[in-house]
Amino acid sequence: IGGLVGWIDAGTLSSGTFSGQLATSTSGSTVRMGGIIGLASSDGVEMGNNFYNLDAVTVQGQRMFTAGALYAEQYNRWLQANRQLDIDNELTQVNGVYQINSLQDWRRMLAFADGGYHFVLGADLDLAADSGFSVASFNGRLDGAGHTLQNHSLSQTLLTGPVGLFGTLEAGSNINGLTLQNSQVSGSTQVGLLAGANLGELAQVSASGTVSGATTGGLVGDNQGQISQATVVATVSGSSELGGVAGVNSGTISNSSSTATVTATSGVAGGIAGRNAQDATISGSSSQGTLNGQS
Repeated sequence: IGGLVGWIDAGTLSSGTFSGQLATSTSGSTVRMGGIIGLASSDGVEMGNNFYNLDAVTVQGQRMFTAGALYAEQYNRWLQANRQLDIDNELTQVNGVYQINSLQDWRRMLAFADGGYHFVLGADLDLAADSGFSVASFNGRLDGAGHTLQNHSLSQTLLTGPVGLFGTLEAGSNINGLTLQNSQVSGSTQVGLLAGANLGELAQVSASGTVSGATTGGLVGDNQGQISQATVVATVSGSSELGGVAGVNSGTISNSSSTATVTATSGVAGGIAGRNAQDATISGSSSQGTLNGQS
């Protein structure tokens, strides 16, 4: 179910918007829903510049950050400017790198998260006031510069799909030098404190907090990219595939460590990864956590 398109597997969708409510009567199960699209295949689709007002649209009766979500102040500027936003008017640029120095800057990044831009954190940020925040898809570079994002909370158990501070880190994306502190994330499947699914590169990142779901990791739910020099201190719980760093590793994890408590109600659990897929690699990594399972 999507505000504009339920399922898009080819063609182009651009400069669209939705206002209203999305809901399903399906009880006891998760669904694919979004303020703009419900489901998009990865090939043959061109999408861009499609947004909805996060403060006016509800998904399953709740305010949810799905692809295209913008806060009201930025969404209204986009509408008033004939559905256009110039990143240079929204964020400060220094030598081609866009600065994120405040919570307002962090929120404004949403409009440009899939545009291939380079961002850098200039300060520690407390995300406690932005409960439910998530960047559905990130295709760019974020330098944490040693800064911390703290008190992030997200519960998205009604929808299927990757769940985390970042839903999906797309191929070619890069996040480095970032710390997440006291994060609380829960979802249905592909759940992680930093990202639900990673197809890009993570380096020198750390995360602490509590995360739950199926195919769930302390850092990433489903790793198909590269993770190096990661540190995780987390409580991980759920079913299927659970790991201190990644629920499933189909890529590379190197020189990383986990001090996580991993509790599986069913399925498999591991200190670094719940499952290491064929041709995936884990090297130079260590776990000192506690693993709990049920037979």
